[in-house]
Amino acid sequence: MALARILLGAAFTIAASYSLGRLCLRRIPAPKIMALPVGAAILSLLVFLLLLTGAAFATSFLALGVCALIPQLWRPNRPQPSVKHEPVDRITAWILTGIFSAYGVLYLVHALAPEIQPDALYYHLGQVAEYSCLGKFPAHIDSYSVLPQGMEMVYPFAFAFGHHPAAKLVHFAFLIATGPMLLAVGRKLDIADTVSWTAAAFYACAPVVGISGTSAYNDAALVCCILATFYFLLVWREEANPMYLAPAGLLAGFCYAIKINALLIPALALLFVLIECRRNPKLALARCGLLASASLISIAPWMIRRMALTGNPLAPLFNAWFPHAYFLEATERNLAHFMRTYQGFQFRNAPWELALGGASHGILGPLFLALPVGLLALRSSAGRRVWLAAGLLGIPWFFNVGTRFLMTSLPFFALALAISLPRPAAWARCSFTPPPAGPP
Repeated sequence: MALARILLGAAFTIAASYSLGRLCLRRIPAPKIMALPVGAAILSLLVFLLLLTGAAFATSFLALGVCALIPQLWRPNRPQPSVKHEPVDRITAWILTGIFSAYGVLYLVHALAPEIQPDALYYHLGQVAEYSCLGKFPAHIDSYSVLPQGMEMVYPFAFAFGHHPAAKLVHFAFLIATGPMLLAVGRKLDIADTVSWTAAAFYACAPVVGISGTSAYNDAALVCCILATFYFLLVWREEANPMYLAPAGLLAGFCYAIKINALLIPALALLFVLIECRRNPKLALARCGLLASASLISIAPWMIRRMALTGNPLAPLFNAWFPHAYFLEATERNLAHFMRTYQGFQFRNAPWELALGGASHGILGPLFLALPVGLLALRSSAGRRVWLAAGLLGIPWFFNVGTRFLMTSLPFFALALAISLPRPAAWARCSFTPPPAGPP
């Protein structure tokens, strides 16, 4: 019975998110998998509103989920994107099928288990449990409660029916969705499907990804949403159709709602649009306005809430800019120092510590010691774009050196490696990647 409740809670949440996404993308040609992050952004906002009104209970979630699923009873013909791709060769297909199957079973077992990761249990799901009891935001103010909580607005939907493991399974679904997302992005960059699926295996086999993606963190969901944002921006550049900027902006804003340092994503998205429209200032202004407006749908609620609670729209950070009674500048400085050092991490040892050492609270695995080989990808235009994306997305890591904070760059590092490695070497790398171990 407990297992049935867990699976039902997770499936109901995923299905409601997917249905809302399909509804929002009904006139936009896009791979079906894109509906999951788009719908999750909408569901997150709806749960936020329920919490504001004190109506966030299981009955409300049930009614909301049923209403979200009703449109799926009618299945009108939806536009599908035209896709050119080459089939994955047989040997690679067999190897990748074995890897994804083995790791999929391992990850599913861990996703179904009770939550044991400290941050996931006491911060991410601790707040969700409190919301579920109260049906509203609590009255107290602390550094965690004022952070943006995009995924923590999705988790109560599952938690109400299946408790902690159901929320973990929802996050695990975003990890699974990352493979098709990476494939869709690869096709827009003219990267072969074999390379994209190999990169997906490199990413999924990283120990920090396995542990984070099977816990109620939010890093795997953030990676999934970043890839979806990137996809819609690439399609917009290719087709010059402004309708793609709406989901791109919504997802870019949702990235910030998921994790505060991902405010970089809407900023980079705006920069991307400005560069593409640099020859037409009026068009650039219009397109940036559309993207920014869509981003604010996910960004504004959290900034307004923090402004109302503390007088600082960026709380618990930048307290020197917005002095108030809740957070001290000295505490912020001490926390920033700790996040740059983790009491033992040194940048000169970063390659070893990130790959195998673990001083940054998690490892990428020995595979990524070969990352310098990925520089060979710079010979192609696709490789240069991949490295540019990886570098820009890695900027927040310099302010928090935890390995999980490098996960946003990891799919692009994996793509660079998969582009550069000869196929037999890629097979070997996949086959000898160890399973996750150690804290993320």
